[in-house]
Amino acid sequence: MMNICSLASVYDIPRIPHGESFAANIHVTADQSQALIPLVEYLVKWNKGWQFF
Repeated sequence: MMNICSLASVYDIPRIPHGESFAANIHVTADQSQALIPLVEYLVKWNKGWQFF
């Protein structure tokens, strides 16, 4: 994932991490600039217990 971020940042391509590991996506997002990663996508069906907080 970090290799993809490095390659995309060379060409100023924004990216939105998504997939199974929400914690890993948050860590990568915190490491990169907000201009290159504006959003993080997560699946609500896996977080039913937390969606009302």
